[in-house]
Amino acid sequence: MPYAVRIGPFEIQGVGMQSLYVGFEGSEAIVSAHAHEDFLGLAGLVEQMPESTWRCEPGLAGAAKALGIEPADPSREVVEARAAIALGFTLGELAQVDASREVLWEFARAASAFWHEALWERPEWDRAFEVTLDGGVRGVFEAGVGGSSRTFGLTRGRGSMEKIFRWSEAGKPHPERFVSYVITFERGGQLDMAADALDAALGMPSAPVPLRIYRGAARPIRAKHLVALAATLGAIADVVAGSEEATVWTDVEGVRARAKVRRFR
Repeated sequence: MPYAVRIGPFEIQGVGMQSLYVGFEGSEAIVSAHAHEDFLGLAGLVEQMPESTWRCEPGLAGAAKALGIEPADPSREVVEARAAIALGFTLGELAQVDASREVLWEFARAASAFWHEALWERPEWDRAFEVTLDGGVRGVFEAGVGGSSRTFGLTRGRGSMEKIFRWSEAGKPHPERFVSYVITFERGGQLDMAADALDAALGMPSAPVPLRIYRGAARPIRAKHLVALAATLGAIADVVAGSEEATVWTDVEGVRARAKVRRFR
């Protein structure tokens, strides 16, 4: 029995505000349609599977009645799948992220574990960590990047991210060849779609937005980068929760990463 949900609305360039309507069987998205109103979106799904008995999320009940669709609470599988899809839409637009739903979900789960440790509430001396990634690549993960308590940076050393920001503001390429990452937890505007879905799935009311920076400019983020960040965030969450150091292995669809973390000394 297919189950319909709405993801959005969001703006499509040249089209305007629309929502994505997705039909799930279990956790698998089997059909989809774009529309600017619920009735048209649901009708677009039903048209693709007219012989099926549809159910939909309660928020679509008004439009669903005219199509004979009964509302029902979504399964846990659907809630999680919708969160990953919403995050993918948001990050693809804002952060040049291109990754599968499975990779996005693993990143979201690790970000949620990190979020719930509330690192921003820790004293300043307790908010920096040494990180060792695969291949012996080492860096420092620290909070408060750019003056925001909910922004975190993974760079070569303490203070490196602030230098990158200063060079970028001056319009100059940064000479540092180390690839740095920034993760900001936020909501508002385009981010609300993902934040609401992640809140329902993981109790995290903000969307984790990663940026990959090289020579002062944002670069595309692929699956291997998100998997490395997921391992890093998971290991940091373990350390903040009380471990002296932690090592996390993450493997999603054959993309593997290991992060070893300890408190900065």
